[in-house]
Amino acid sequence: MATRVLVTNDDGIDAKGLRVLTAALVEHGYEPIVVAPNRDYSGAAGSLLSLGVADPSHDQSELRYERRVLEEAPDVEAYALDGPPALCALIAMREAFGPMPELVASGINFGLNVGPAVVHSGTVNAALTAARFGVPALAVSAGFNIDPAKPIEEAEIRYDTAARVAIQVLAEQQASGHQLVSLNTPCCDFSEVKGLRSASLAESFRWRSYIESIEGGVITRVYRESDTEVPADTDAGLVEQGYAAVSSLIGVSTVDCSDLIEAVVEASA
Repeated sequence: MATRVLVTNDDGIDAKGLRVLTAALVEHGYEPIVVAPNRDYSGAAGSLLSLGVADPSHDQSELRYERRVLEEAPDVEAYALDGPPALCALIAMREAFGPMPELVASGINFGLNVGPAVVHSGTVNAALTAARFGVPALAVSAGFNIDPAKPIEEAEIRYDTAARVAIQVLAEQQASGHQLVSLNTPCCDFSEVKGLRSASLAESFRWRSYIESIEGGVITRVYRESDTEVPADTDAGLVEQGYAAVSSLIGVSTVDCSDLIEAVVEASA
């Protein structure tokens, strides 16, 4: 029996990355079930708030969804949910659309999710939400090349390359014990990818936001390339060198803080 895979994203069900990934899963013998936002929720992180909830109360909410047909994979069951990525993952893992999947593939995201971006990424947080159900989850993000003279929508991006690498990782992830994995791929042909590398998260990324102005009740932010040094062994650094960066993430967890408790008790004595 084919492995059932939940496919979701934060760019919305109409995004090309999700459709390329879904088609690749079908081609390689998986059984995808698509549950994705009905619009772009980029940067939604782990939000579970649907702006379209009908008659919400403290103990009940009604979420709107609709059946969709993906041109790239017309036989795949696909649903557009009026809510962010983590909510899509949660609803699917609660078996709203059939049996719980055995794997989760979130993406392919338009742009990298490296370093601090994993905190804000809806793509990564959808995978995190699903992984907490004990199911291996992979977040896939693809880098792009942009011509400054053109709008970002016309950026060159190789979803095909990201999908091929994702299939390779998924094939081994279930048996590996790595529950939550973030994959970032460079913008190049698959044959030009230098290989897979285990990557730590970069402390910062070369592109960052800046406050340009605060005037008349409006804060204007701009994104520019900084002169930040990106360490070569980090996810951002490895992708810049042409590698596919694989980061095994640890979800929400704790460390012992007895020292903090002792300090508070001592200071309060």
